[in-house]
Amino acid sequence: MLRYVGIDLHKRLMVVCILDERGTVIKWLRIEEVTQESVTRFAREQLRSEDVVVIEVTTNTWHLLTTKKPYRYAKPESVKAKLDRLRVAGSGVRRRGGAGKGVDARTMYPPEKRGMKRTPSLPDVMRQQGLAAPTEPKAGERKVLQNTQTEADYESLQKERLRPKKQGAPPATDMTEVIRQFNESS
Repeated sequence: MLRYVGIDLHKRLMVVCILDERGTVIKWLRIEEVTQESVTRFAREQLRSEDVVVIEVTTNTWHLLTTKKPYRYAKPESVKAKLDRLRVAGSGVRRRGGAGKGVDARTMYPPEKRGMKRTPSLPDVMRQQGLAAPTEPKAGERKVLQNTQTEADYESLQKERLRPKKQGAPPATDMTEVIRQFNESS
């Protein structure tokens, strides 16, 4: 029987929820002291080889990366920021972004994408970071997404999103005109 294991991992505490294929809670666990030994003991005693295990993206990201297992449920912006910080801390190498020297940035995107903030999809972020893209959820996992009505949330992570960039404050001349009109009406 396929089970889903959600782990909320903190510096000193770990909370675990195990669900069956129908999304029914089988077990809640709270491990008060997180050590290598306690996590190993938990894995040996509680986990099965067919379990689907989900761990939030945490400061322990480096450990997850060493297993070469892709994220499936995480905000692309958060994953990118954390992996960028990890890369810079580990190698000191920063990636260049934006338009190259002498390139008009306005020509980099088609007109419908100009003035928009682009959030890449989770698979795109993973590929840009040199990691495998997340695999498709299995049937049981899809069923849990349906039962919890989170399919749309999952799907939104798989697609690029565009939203208007925030506009700055209006120019000072606009405010001057408002003050002038106010003074005239007083």
